Amino acid sequence: MITLEYLSNFDIDNKPEFIERFIFNPLFESYNHIKKKEGIENSEEPPITKEIYKYIRNSSSISAEVKRHIIIVKYNPTEVEDEGERKPDLEFIIPNCFRIFFEAKRIYKADSCSIYCGKDGLGRFLSGYYSSEDIDGGMIAYVQKGDILEVQEKIIGVVRKKDCMNLIRAIGNDFTFLSVHKRRSNDDIKIYHMFFDLT
Repeated sequence: MITLEYLSNFDIDNKPEFIERFIFNPLFESYNHIKKKEGIENSEEPPITKEIYKYIRNSSSISAEVKRHIIIVKYNPTEVEDEGERKPDLEFIIPNCFRIFFEAKRIYKADSCSIYCGKDGLGRFLSGYYSSEDIDGGMIAYVQKGDILEVQEKIIGVVRKKDCMNLIRAIGNDFTFLSVHKRRSNDDIKIYHMFFDLT
């Protein structure tokens, strides 16, 4: 858990502000960088996530904290297992304090929303496969086909049916929402959803 004492080093007095400043902001900064790349609308998920990771490490508003190892950002390019545990696409970690995993999915064909919300997307958090000991997780949708608002509404409709206890729209900008889910195996989990328009 993030402590108020630790956050006072950053002039932040609560966890949502921390998540916005040190996770959402650099993710959206990286989105603004990658959306200009030629061919991004047809790119696979790993290269997009790798570009986001590189930008966050080298050019984002948290690059200094990353370089000083205050915030650790990890990129996991494939579905590899590490010590028996599958790793999500991106991880943000403050050692001995806080971590949040992000799973990214492309929205580029008719069943993409089902994949985003399915067992290999949101389902990994809800089952406890990811973040089994955490109360926060994140999903990123790389929208490569369709209208971003329509995609978001479709996903919200499906997410509401996934043991969702609460849903808050526009938590960082219009292309975000927060869902809180009951989990059978562990504590409830908050999922921060972000949508990147790459059409």
